[in-house]
Amino acid sequence: MTELKRWIVVSDPRAGDSPIVKVKLVGVEFQDLLGLNDENRKNIMREVLVSGIGNIGKPEAKPPLSGGVYSKILMEVLENIASSKGMSVSKLLSELKKNDNLYSEVVEEFSKKVLAKIKEREILPIVFVNPKLIELLKAEHYTVTFRYWKDKSTRDKVNITALVQPDESIPENEARTISDVLIDKIGESEVEVEAFRAKAWQVVVEESIGSKLLGLRIGDEIDGSIVGLDHVKLRITGGSDATGIPMHPGVPGPVKKKILLAGPPGFHPREKGERRRKMVRGNVISDGTVKRDKMVQINVAIVYPEKP
Repeated sequence: MTELKRWIVVSDPRAGDSPIVKVKLVGVEFQDLLGLNDENRKNIMREVLVSGIGNIGKPEAKPPLSGGVYSKILMEVLENIASSKGMSVSKLLSELKKNDNLYSEVVEEFSKKVLAKIKEREILPIVFVNPKLIELLKAEHYTVTFRYWKDKSTRDKVNITALVQPDESIPENEARTISDVLIDKIGESEVEVEAFRAKAWQVVVEESIGSKLLGLRIGDEIDGSIVGLDHVKLRITGGSDATGIPMHPGVPGPVKKKILLAGPPGFHPREKGERRRKMVRGNVISDGTVKRDKMVQINVAIVYPEKP
């Protein structure tokens, strides 16, 4: 039986202030993108394995490879391989420096797990860019959307929202991502795109984290660290269950009922004055007794301090 995932959709009200910058998006093999090749072994051991793991969970570790989801996946891989070989993670790290086969095993398993999670939309792809581009886009949460226009006349486009990692060696007008992701999304390994601060993105959360939201209601605020955003609050704005039935701010409690609607959420009229009776959920996050009643999507918006 397929397990239902619970995700949080984060919207950023400041994204509208971001400029749109044209850049060349280039696809690179995953191992090359992260510097996982044998000739860069010392560098990867120091910067990704050691520093990355050491920064997991630290509030100041904002870039994706310093305390983000990629480091957590790497740690999971190291723990699994270490356990299968009957050794500690520290012992495994020590062995990696001198054992080519073991190093290759870690790299291969890490690559497979990351690509699988991106394909299942459990994590955002990673894109390396010059720090000046991050600053220009005002991407303080390291989340950027790259928009590729297939045909502007028909508004046919592809959006790739990604975590950006600063790298001063990359030209300011270029961005590099995993080639498999770029080919899967667009069909090419090098394209001209528009880059701008992401307006919204999806974060899959563990069951233990999602359960902490039960009982909260639309309008309540939670700590941003629940989705990796430190030093900000998130305001709950809505959500929906496994069948797509949305929460409605005007319906109190953890209920599910039909109400007469003249607009969203739950109904988008095609004609002026049109009203329909639709099923909605109440404004309190809850899980029913059957799988289809499970709240799988929670919508939140970043809350910034008011300007004086």
